[in-house]
Amino acid sequence: MAVQDKFVNSLIADGKKAAAIFAGGSNLKVIAWNFEVAAADDDASVFRIGRIPANAIPIYGELYADALTSGTDWDLGLYKPGVGGAVVDKDILADGLDPASGEAITAGLEVLTNLGGADPVGNFGKTLWELLALSKPNRSDYDLAWTANTIGSAAGTVSGYLLYADSGV
Repeated sequence: MAVQDKFVNSLIADGKKAAAIFAGGSNLKVIAWNFEVAAADDDASVFRIGRIPANAIPIYGELYADALTSGTDWDLGLYKPGVGGAVVDKDILADGLDPASGEAITAGLEVLTNLGGADPVGNFGKTLWELLALSKPNRSDYDLAWTANTIGSAAGTVSGYLLYADSGV
């Protein structure tokens, strides 16, 4: 095997403009959440936590929670803006997280477990519009939301954050 000395980004190697996050750095932004789940809340409840642009590049996130007894299936995804807005992809960022036993600040559940589907590693660094398999940049905003497929039977607090970069596209 030969010793390598090359750019890993073909755009930079060809002297072309590349997304700032790959070429020289990008500003990071964070969406944080802290909300209460009631014992009477039903499965399939949607907790919209903020707006995120289609050109966002998800970087990292964590979920912290009180013990939400029997709350074994939570997803993080995208919905059309506004209460009642249609689902776009409810588990594009996280699928099947299990906060039933609680998640301490020191041991949160990693959020980007399903980054774009079957290939989270290969999809790292892609914009939301790319993860959604759209053919061109999309200037839309989406509601970032937790969907509690199996919400659990205990009340509790859910908190955490998602870091993302502005792709500049």
